[in-house]
Amino acid sequence: IASTMPDMTASFDGVKGFLPWPAAGPVLEPFGEIVHPEFGTRTPNPGILIGTGASEEVMVVFGGRVSSIDIIPDMGRFAIVEHGRFHTVYGNLSLFYVSEGDDVGAGQLIGRSGTTAEPRGAAMFFAVFKDGQPVDPQTWLATK
Repeated sequence: IASTMPDMTASFDGVKGFLPWPAAGPVLEPFGEIVHPEFGTRTPNPGILIGTGASEEVMVVFGGRVSSIDIIPDMGRFAIVEHGRFHTVYGNLSLFYVSEGDDVGAGQLIGRSGTTAEPRGAAMFFAVFKDGQPVDPQTWLATK
């Protein structure tokens, strides 16, 4: 089935540094390699963890189509939104307001951040991928 969604790659590329934050709060875990303070183990982090209150609003940062809603142990429930060659990921969510296949607009409520029942607690995970490779999402977001 051919997608009726226009390729948004060029327009997404053009908003680097200007996207709205998906949720309010500080960055608890940055993009890149995370070193465990006690054990010294290194884990790649493909996105950022934003500390929020429990069940806070999480918004879509750029128009696109919800391509997947799923669950994985370390991130809990997550949604992926396609923007041409780019994808944004919204994870550790406690509730969704969208379904797979939905077209979504910038600023649209996609779901609610985690609660104590989610793997990462009162927080949400956000990532940006270009051609399937993670890129630092903070470079895409507007300066607070």
